[in-house]
Amino acid sequence: MSDFIDQTEAPELTKADLNKVCWRSMLLNTSFNYERMQAGGVLYSMLPALKKIHRNPDDLKQSFNLHSEFFNTNTFVPTFAFGLALAAERKKAAPDVIRSIKISAMAPMAGLGDSLLWATAIPIIAGIAASLASHGNVFAPFFYLISFFVIQFSIRFGLMHFAYKNGTKAFANIRTVSEQLSRTATILGMTVIGGLMASYISITTPLTLDAGDMVVKLQSDLLDAVMPNLLPALVAATVFYAVKVKKAKPLMMIGIITVLSIVGAAVGIV
Repeated sequence: MSDFIDQTEAPELTKADLNKVCWRSMLLNTSFNYERMQAGGVLYSMLPALKKIHRNPDDLKQSFNLHSEFFNTNTFVPTFAFGLALAAERKKAAPDVIRSIKISAMAPMAGLGDSLLWATAIPIIAGIAASLASHGNVFAPFFYLISFFVIQFSIRFGLMHFAYKNGTKAFANIRTVSEQLSRTATILGMTVIGGLMASYISITTPLTLDAGDMVVKLQSDLLDAVMPNLLPALVAATVFYAVKVKKAKPLMMIGIITVLSIVGAAVGIV
């Protein structure tokens, strides 16, 4: 993406602006799909702030496209990535830098949110509520609901204001360090994408090769020896090439992958 046309720094976003983004982020998963996952919710959440930041229609359109790209994180903590992205948007950082920052933030925060909230905090308060209920305490469901929303709102709003405030400080000299920042954020973003490929794409092959008296397992003895998760990487690279270079439709690629997966499993090659 090219840089924004209007490079004038936007007015500071107010607490009310940031809070509006937080409230709208409650609907992050309402437009979830398997092509871009939470992208629709991301754009909906950030929409009021983006309209305040970008007065140039072309810049606003470019920002809309930028925040309609793939995004997936824990639903409690998306505002951390939003705060950083909005701080960069206000400083009119390069779109590629904003994209890399957002991608770099979403995966680590997803891990923290899943492990500390869904796997720890929520089960603990649910266990306490269940214990209260087992003793006939009518306050049990209210305890759970109140605790749930206190935790959620504290984290959601706290992360937004923390990330925006510190992101604004970090991007105070964005133009003097944009090249280094872009390279660093891009490397981190690509590392995250590589991890996502290995996590989201599961493909192995049971094929074997006869080499005299030896039987070589194609997956464990050959492919994994060259590079673990080589097949997922090749699949991801092929799909990226088809969509980015050949302009193939994502839904068409999903259909092709589904058919090839069924056929491959039926004939025993994957």
